[in-house]
Amino acid sequence: MELYLILGIFLLLILLSLKLRNVNRRSVAETYGFEPVESPISKSLVELISIAGGIYISLTLALSFLKIDYSPMYQILGVEFDFLALLSIILAIFQPVLLFIYNKIKGK
Repeated sequence: MELYLILGIFLLLILLSLKLRNVNRRSVAETYGFEPVESPISKSLVELISIAGGIYISLTLALSFLKIDYSPMYQILGVEFDFLALLSIILAIFQPVLLFIYNKIKGK
């Protein structure tokens, strides 16, 4: 039951992240005065995964450079995962949320 709740929350956060990416993309398009091209959801998913991949590679290289050992695999509720991969996806999901809040505070 707990696993389904966690997966449901995770899915909702992904959907919110994708929605805010489209909002941010359109606000940039309005700012610079060109017509946005409607993009399918797959483009947002590709962007999300590529950002998470970049974060994952950066974290892995930083830990390797600093010679920090970490346990690469963890298990929660019977699901085994790489901690850095999970952290990368979470950071990639919250990046557009933080950018949206920053733009609202700044007044864009």
